[in-house]
Amino acid sequence: MKNTTLPLAVLAVLGLSTIGAGCGGGVDVETGTTGSTSSGAGAGGSSSATSTTGTGMGGASTTTGGGGSSSTTTTGAGGSSTTGAGGSSSTTGAGGGAICPGFGDLCTACLSTDCPETYCNCYDNPSCFSLIQCLNGCNGDPACTQTCQEVDQGGISDVVLLTSCAGTICAQQCPNSGGDPVDPCNTCLLTECEEATNACLVEPACTALYQCLAGCPELDLSCQQGCYADHGAGTNALQALLQCSSMKCVMACQ
Repeated sequence: MKNTTLPLAVLAVLGLSTIGAGCGGGVDVETGTTGSTSSGAGAGGSSSATSTTGTGMGGASTTTGGGGSSSTTTTGAGGSSTTGAGGSSSTTGAGGGAICPGFGDLCTACLSTDCPETYCNCYDNPSCFSLIQCLNGCNGDPACTQTCQEVDQGGISDVVLLTSCAGTICAQQCPNSGGDPVDPCNTCLLTECEEATNACLVEPACTALYQCLAGCPELDLSCQQGCYADHGAGTNALQALLQCSSMKCVMACQ
């Protein structure tokens, strides 16, 4: 059975380019301490405090962190004042959506304000930042990449979407991110079918089965049977994703 509802772009995650030099020196998301993790190759040495001033949806904001605590004051329409501990805080912009804080570099500052929902989804998901850090240490090695995805499977979709923003909307602030645009169909699969998409992307047999089926001529049952014979281990994961796609992403994937 040939199916065209899963564009190959989503299944190319094994070649995913992650956020690189534009993303600062790295911050421990849970503790708020500044470190030298591999989520970025640029930026700031090790210090216990950062100060970032930027313009966002809620007006001008200034964030100061020190010793693991941070305070954020936002002015402008719909603004609010928030004080947090442990290095994590969020503000509310004019549109009512949360804006999660960046890590003191241009890349995450742009992601925070220009892709607020995508950035906050990653910011609030420990597996997302953990996966980025792991992938940045792989230098493109497929075995390393596969291991990272298996360990932090729950962060795959959020990483793909964040990387897309970094490579498109924030390309100037996030050079070397390499992210490609994500079309509406892929966006639906990565958000509405996130669990099934992640499960397929982390399973080489699932991605191989889909790619094989997508390469079969229409109604070529012999080709399709060959795909299942060669990549049968991915059948359950692919069928789960196709089922979710047919229920939740029909309009987006027309």
